Amino acid sequence: MQALQSRLQQLENATGSDIWNILKGSESDLIQDLSTLNTLKEDKEKKGREALKVLETKKKELKSLKKEIETLRNEYKLHVEEVEKGLKASGLEMSQVTKVFEKVLEDSLSEKKTKILQIISSMRDFKTIPELHSPLKSILELLKDPNQEKLRSMIQIDLEDIHRQSMEIFRQNLWSEFQKQGIPMKKLQETPNPDEFLQRVSRIFEFSSDLDLLLIGIPNNRIHVAFGMLSNICIDMIENEKERDADFEWILTSAHKWAKNLREVIEKATERTGSEFDEKFVEFIGNITKRFLKKNQKDPLIFTKLATLLRRFEDTCEFNLTDKDIFESLYEPEFISKWILLEIELFTLSFNQLLLDSSSFDPLPSIFIGSASSSTWASEITVQFEQWISRVEKDISSIRNPEVQTTFYECLYALMIDLCSKIHVEANRLYSEASWSNHVYLVMNTIWELRRIVKVFIFITNRERDRRGKKKDIELAGELKWPRENSFLKEN
Repeated sequence: MQALQSRLQQLENATGSDIWNILKGSESDLIQDLSTLNTLKEDKEKKGREALKVLETKKKELKSLKKEIETLRNEYKLHVEEVEKGLKASGLEMSQVTKVFEKVLEDSLSEKKTKILQIISSMRDFKTIPELHSPLKSILELLKDPNQEKLRSMIQIDLEDIHRQSMEIFRQNLWSEFQKQGIPMKKLQETPNPDEFLQRVSRIFEFSSDLDLLLIGIPNNRIHVAFGMLSNICIDMIENEKERDADFEWILTSAHKWAKNLREVIEKATERTGSEFDEKFVEFIGNITKRFLKKNQKDPLIFTKLATLLRRFEDTCEFNLTDKDIFESLYEPEFISKWILLEIELFTLSFNQLLLDSSSFDPLPSIFIGSASSSTWASEITVQFEQWISRVEKDISSIRNPEVQTTFYECLYALMIDLCSKIHVEANRLYSEASWSNHVYLVMNTIWELRRIVKVFIFITNRERDRRGKKKDIELAGELKWPRENSFLKEN
């Protein structure tokens, strides 16, 4: 092909005898190119023929398989007919034979059921894992039956009973080993004879794996039971804390460190933990958070404090929290309703108190909101409003649940509109006084500043709603207007 391209370039400007000489000189290269093209064509045709042969072979094989299947179906049908004829010749019916086989199966399952119940009965007085180990293996072996679902249904209550008993023994043994070694407060390398300890824990975990097979649908119990001990430690610390929330951040930090120690032991004893440990960790944090909330729910700022603590904790957490929400315990109706009611009560009490004094609209000489070039106005109302809206917005931004966020935002909008109405009432009162012009001017400046704050808030929340696909077009800032008779909250 290179020779052909070269010849074409030479022929572009050639004339007369030059054309003949060029064609004559490139003859051998052309012959070679043609030979190469023919070879490529033959190879392609050969591969095509081979592919067709393979396809034909596969078609024949498929056709042959279909014939074999059809033959087997016919043979099976004939076999069934012959069996039925033979049974009828012997004075039997197929249904009778089926019942016999069902009775044999039932007797077989009944025999296994009896053996399993005898083993379970012998296990009831056992108190140690070595005593339970061999009988448990025997039960699992007997349960390996093609009809194990039916067999299990026959002894389900007994299996659940011995499972509960054995689980308690497993829990006691595991917690006892942890306590003797100082786990999870200590790292594995800080404990005495860590290798011997791991061997003992491995045997306990092996027993727990057998227990998991005893009942269908039972999750991995080793991580659950290990976290149970850590939960008890942290809950005891919360219940015994006299100064309420003073040390909850320390409890969270310590729980994180102790959970890492726990994971190290489980990983080395079982050679695996996986994502299940991270899921149990989030569940564990939720449990101790709920206990802390129940103890401190009378604190009016408990939810703000918790939101701040959990945000800091989430930022430094070394466990995989992808697609997990450590705030989930706060979303339960018991807590979320109290959170919303507390915010309403705090807002209502604080602003009602402020509005009792008209000086709350007066400018504060040493406090400014905004930059020097845009705004230097601040009154007690605007300062408190901005502090409130900033705090609550930060708390809401921590929430990962869109429905809960929406509930909070709707509550905030309602509170803001309520404040607008109260300022409307105050403005109308001042308007009726002799010195109305100066007073209303102060109210107006406060209103302008509140509008600025609300516009910023709406911009932030709408942007967040856009991101989450939950945008709600509420132009609250438009509700704050210059007071006119009977139209303070009306649109132009």
